[in-house]
Amino acid sequence: MDQEMKSKGWWSTVPGVLTAIAGIITAITGLIIALYQVGIFIQERPISPPALAVKSIEILPSSVQVRAGDMVPLRVNLRDKNGNPLSGRIVEWWTNDPQIAFVSPSGVVTGVSPGSEIITALSEGVRATASLTVTSVPSPPSPIPPSRPSRVTKELPFLKEESGWVTAKKRIGTGKAPQAGDFNNNEHVRGFMSFDLSVIPVNAKFYLAKLILPEGAGAQGDVFPTFGSLKFEAVWYGLSLVPEAFDMPSYMVLQDAYGNPNKKIGVSGAIEKALREGYRRFNVRFGFTRSTDNDNDGEIYWVPTHTKKGIPKLEVTYSLPLN
Repeated sequence: MDQEMKSKGWWSTVPGVLTAIAGIITAITGLIIALYQVGIFIQERPISPPALAVKSIEILPSSVQVRAGDMVPLRVNLRDKNGNPLSGRIVEWWTNDPQIAFVSPSGVVTGVSPGSEIITALSEGVRATASLTVTSVPSPPSPIPPSRPSRVTKELPFLKEESGWVTAKKRIGTGKAPQAGDFNNNEHVRGFMSFDLSVIPVNAKFYLAKLILPEGAGAQGDVFPTFGSLKFEAVWYGLSLVPEAFDMPSYMVLQDAYGNPNKKIGVSGAIEKALREGYRRFNVRFGFTRSTDNDNDGEIYWVPTHTKKGIPKLEVTYSLPLN
């Protein structure tokens, strides 16, 4: 063994030393081989340089507007001293007033109530801020009320040819202005006025009707002289005035006034009944219900020559259905 070791460059004057050294080398070599075979060995690895710290931080977007109750996400850009982007760093978020807005650990902002707020982000001692405006939730639009049909007020045509006056025996003034009086020794005269209901559409909804009386003229120039009880009634006498209309039964008393009648007589019920029954005329009978003077001054009439307002009018209010 000594000779073998000498041949490899080893030298010793003490016999057996080289042989011992060779055994040690062999043992060490065998140990290394054994360790390698079982997977236990030392591997040299490079040492990574220490990571650089956060030098700057930026919140994006830097200005935010959100409605109360809504959310918006934010993000940050982190850079080191060399301007290189950094990732995997811890970022803390907060707002100054959580009654206006609050921010989650991941940077999601939720608006709470209207106002202005500052959002702050912090990483490794470096911070940045962003401005936030929380707006109110707009009020829902007011519901559009259902359309209502517009009402129409119309003056119905006065039918002169179907109006006039009669006595119990004869027709005196058909086609003339309506007149009532006490003529010829208390022979009663009753006036009649007729209005055309056919101008009201059949699909109309009826609301209101008024008989409007202008100033009346008496035989001696009196205005509504107090002769006695003047009665207004709704009657049906067809399309022509006949003497029988003098005392035919009425279907509704409109007014029974002593002396001066009201200038406006409500006739809604009578008109509604006439329309419901299919009548296309509205006939009004009026006259004195008891004797007046014997000197022929007990009369009342409406003619344009005696008053600027003319003859009586019938106003009707109704509406049409929506299309």
